Parts: sequence; C-alpha cells; structure tokens
Amino acid sequence: MELFIIRRAWLDAEILVDGSPLTVAGEVYTLPEAARAVLAYNAIPDGMPFVLSANAAYEPTVSEWLLSLPGNGFPSENTWSSYGRDAVVFGRFLREVRGKTLLEADADDIRTYYRARRITSAKPLSASSWNRAVYALESFYERAVDMELIQKPPFSYRKAKASSLHQRYVKAGVVNAALENVGSGLKIKCITLDDYLKFRDIGLRGLLPDGTCDPEFRGRNGLRNSAIAESMVGTGIRLSECSWMLLAELPDPTAPQWNGFRACKMQLAKPTTKGIKGRVIWFPMRVLREYVRPYIREDRGNQVSKSSDRGLYRTVRDTIRVTAWRSTDCVIATLAGRERRGYDALTQDQRRRMFSIDREGMITEPGLLWLSESGMGIDGGNIEKFFERACERCLRFGIHLYVTPHILRHTFAVYMLSHLIKEAIGGLPEVRRQKQSLDQRLYREMFTDPLRTLQRLLGHASYITTFDYLTYIEEAEDFVEKAVASWGDRLGPPSEFLAGDTVE
Repeated sequence: MELFIIRRAWLDAEILVDGSPLTVAGEVYTLPEAARAVLAYNAIPDGMPFVLSANAAYEPTVSEWLLSLPGNGFPSENTWSSYGRDAVVFGRFLREVRGKTLLEADADDIRTYYRARRITSAKPLSASSWNRAVYALESFYERAVDMELIQKPPFSYRKAKASSLHQRYVKAGVVNAALENVGSGLKIKCITLDDYLKFRDIGLRGLLPDGTCDPEFRGRNGLRNSAIAESMVGTGIRLSECSWMLLAELPDPTAPQWNGFRACKMQLAKPTTKGIKGRVIWFPMRVLREYVRPYIREDRGNQVSKSSDRGLYRTVRDTIRVTAWRSTDCVIATLAGRERRGYDALTQDQRRRMFSIDREGMITEPGLLWLSESGMGIDGGNIEKFFERACERCLRFGIHLYVTPHILRHTFAVYMLSHLIKEAIGGLPEVRRQKQSLDQRLYREMFTDPLRTLQRLLGHASYITTFDYLTYIEEAEDFVEKAVASWGDRLGPPSEFLAGDTVE
C-alpha cells in the first residue's frame, strides 16, 4: 500500500513524487480510470489522500473511508493525511507480518501491532502518536462495519471512568482499551528571547553570529521566513492557521481604529482553525510594520512578478477567481456573474485555489499570504522544513537550538500567562506561596481569570489543556522568569493586547 495526495492537476498529467514523475515497472504512472473518475467529481477536495495497492491498483476500501472524513467531523487536510498514513502502515504490517488484509484483522493483531510499534521497535512511536493511530483505525473499522464489510471492529473496549482522559472518544459508556493514558498530551517547551533571535537571524535570515551577512548563505526567503516566525511568536497562532491565511484577511496597522494600540485584532476564519470554531488573535504592530508588510512589498511582490513573467499563472487550472477583496469577504467571478463570499465560508482547498484577476479576467496573484519561490502558496509542511533547516544552520556555528512552530506558540503562551498572573496576584513567587497555603480547588479558582484569558488567546477548546501551562510555570519557575523578563519589552503586557476586547 502507498498513500498519495490528490492534486487536481493530475487529471491530465503524471503524478509527481519529490518533483519527478512516478514510475511503475519503468513506465510513467497515470491514474487508473476508476480513480480518475472519482477525482473528477467536484466534491473531492484538493489535498485528499488516496491509496494504491502493492500492484499499483486503486484501493477503494481505505480511499473511500478517507473520502468520508470531511463529512464526519474531520475537516483538516493534516488529519486526512495522518489518518491515511496510520491505516497504510497498519495495512503493510498485516500483509508482511501477519499475512492478512485490513478487513481480516482481529484483537490479537492489534496487540501484536502495539508491541511492534511501541515496545520492540528501534524507533518506537510516542504514546500520543499511538493513540492517534488507534483513533484513525477505529474510524476506519467503524465505517467498515457500517458498510457491512466486517461484523465488528478488531478492538476490545472497557468501561470508561468519569475522569477518563479520552472523554471525546467515550461512546455508550466505553472507551477503546488500546488507548494509552498519556494525560493531556501537552508537552510544553519555550525559548528565551536570546535563543529566538539567534534562530531568526542566523538560522532564518542567514546572518553570521557577529550580525554580518554570510556570503555563503543560499537561502532566498529570509524575509518571508522571519516574518512567519515573528507572527507565530507574537500571536500564538497555530501552524495551520498561519499557512491558510489570506492576504486580504491581514489587519491594516495604519487604520484609524488602531491608533494608540500595540496590537490590532484579527479574526481567524472558522475553516482555518482547530475545531472549525474561528477565533480572534492580536497581531503586534511591530511585527506587521517591520516584517509582514516589508515581506508583502518585497519578497512576495518579487515572487508574484517573476511567476507572472514566466507565465505560470496562465497554466493554473480549477481556480476560484476573485475580482475584489475586502476585510471579511470577497467577490468571486462565476459563470452566472458575481458572487459575494465570506471568508468563513471558504474551505482550505478553496483558499489554495483563490487568485486575483484583472479586468480582462487574467490571473494576477494568489490569494494566500505566504508564497513560495514559484509564486504559489506554501503549506505547513514547507514551514516546518525551513524551521528544521534553520536549526541545522545554527548547529553549524555551534549553536544548539530546537525550534518548531509549536514551540513559538508555547513561548507566547508562557509569556502571556506569566504576565496575566503578575497582573492578577503578583507574580510567580506568589504562585508557589498560594499553592502551599490553599487547597487544590481554591488554588485553581484563583487562576481562573488568567487561564480563561489565555484560553481565548490560544483558541483552546478545553480549559484543562490551558491549565497545563500553569503547571509548567510552577515546575520551571527560574527558567520562566528569565524567559519572561527577556520578552517583556518586545511583546508588551497582555492588557495592551486586549484593550477593548470583550469576553464572548
């Protein structure tokens, strides 16, 4: 079994793997007619995975389950691909080790698979990754039961406790026994301002440790990459939320309503956020003025100009053509005329396909904010890769750093919570004193307001998840104090971020 990601361009072209055409038995592979017929159906989003069997035939059981995910509460392209990988890896294990197909698996196969992936493997899965694989396979087998392909899933179940950490997956009072107890799963890491600046300037921008230009640096997107990093650490935005942002959604720091503010409010559209709930972030003026807007003028402008000169946009197919952009909606050209569409109604797939057009109907530029050198939108995987390369570059100068988009989100969260606590009760030493003098219930109640505020800033669905940041602050007090102090002048107090904000 092999997993592939649908791209609409494949309807009339070869499938590319790492930039080269996929070959089978020495010949360039094209989609079989059955798969092409499914792909041609307009309801299938770009980015939807599908599976080919060992003999390169379309595998309908897993592929059609993946196709059902968007309509069953799984709207994220990242979820589709991770669930698809989990099913494919289990399918290979069954075929190669147990001599079975996915539909022939039983509870003993699940237990054996657990031992192989979590205990005896040279690179064992983490507990959270194992649990995700269980969720994926449970979803697959539930659909197989509904389709009458099997009689029951190959899992055993146990009675769920009221305090179960897997409440989201409790059904009829039971929970999958294959799930591991891993707490909230939130592993918090943050960095000091000094380490962040080394990562940004040496790793992303290509400077030398003394601050001068490195003539051997070959990176060409330093301004874009540093603008993304600054946006993440300055707002706490998630990787997926950042990558699907439209240029038109960005707030204007010169607008009169933001006079006197250190940050301006930005509404994240529901389809781009976790849980499709939408949320508000506060974008620092400094980041918009010093990084994002210069990127738009320079790097992004050059990328669009070069791509237009090469005729790239003339070859783009299956586009959504926009004649006018506003802060909350846009006007789309359709066969019937013009249609006004709010950004909350645009899926991730639609955002990728949105382009501005001129009066002659010619494409001028993509709608997405962050673009690659080819002048097309980048995704979360691209961002993670240039973070990895930046860390590797720092290591060449003897600077050992591990920075990811999520670590920047944690850094923002720890800084904000520390300041919120300081404003509420007087700082981190007081946290320790109160914990010693109060029972657990009163102690938790004392921090309700700061934690609720942080919950809104981060877009957490669960208050319990946000509470983990308080535990981290307690356990790493000395480091947190140092980190918070270093970030102080750069981010400013939360009260300046949230001025005029109201609790919904």
